[in-house]
Amino acid sequence: MPTAPAHDGTRTTFSVRGNGFPLVLSPVRPRGKVAEGYLDRLSDRYQVVLLDYPGHPKPGSLTPETAAADVVAVLDEAGIGRFIWFGYSFGSVLGLQLALRTDRIAAFVCGGWTPLGAPYASMVQLSERAARLTRPVARATAPLRGRGRPSTDVPAAAPGASAAQYVTFYRALQDFDEHEALDALADVPRLVFVGSKDDAGHSQLASRVASREHELVSSGWDVRYLEGRRHAVLVRPGVVVPFVRSWLDEQPLD
Repeated sequence: MPTAPAHDGTRTTFSVRGNGFPLVLSPVRPRGKVAEGYLDRLSDRYQVVLLDYPGHPKPGSLTPETAAADVVAVLDEAGIGRFIWFGYSFGSVLGLQLALRTDRIAAFVCGGWTPLGAPYASMVQLSERAARLTRPVARATAPLRGRGRPSTDVPAAAPGASAAQYVTFYRALQDFDEHEALDALADVPRLVFVGSKDDAGHSQLASRVASREHELVSSGWDVRYLEGRRHAVLVRPGVVVPFVRSWLDEQPLD
């Protein structure tokens, strides 16, 4: 499994499959049933990079700047120039920060998040609470469930002992001007999607997207809803990939 150097001296693990236009998917770990589900459904047309990031916890040093630099290091290691960013939840947050720091994005998929009116303050509170309540573990896994079983394939946005790194990350975004990322992506195809029932807790993502839908569409975003689905839908590639590809396959890429 290939790796690339990260800012904290660790290595970022990733996988590559396919020979088409590069598509970076985050956060899905390179191994496991969920990973295979995405690879099988995307690699016929795209060169798919599964990015295991942050990977090893980076408390105190995970910032938008260091995270974006670590992603660029993966792209360089993989020999990738222009690429599609397919983010979900934290992966979408990371992609928006990456868009401010590279001109290599050819299309952008923002899943399980909103580019406008995002709950950055709530994510600090969630991360702080998780950091207080959860004992240290060697590696975080997501509290997402598929068929009643916890998934170990998808990193969570603020999981367990790794929550401390997300406290640092989201605190750095409290004064983030969301329109800067929108401007950085103004010339590329871009999609935002959420589950129509993704309204749990303080995030209220479906409602947030709906409340800013007119502004997003006016800014050039396509806005779509996965009917009847909640935030954990990422662990179901059989649902997510056909939905996203119905949009992505029609986009001009260069």
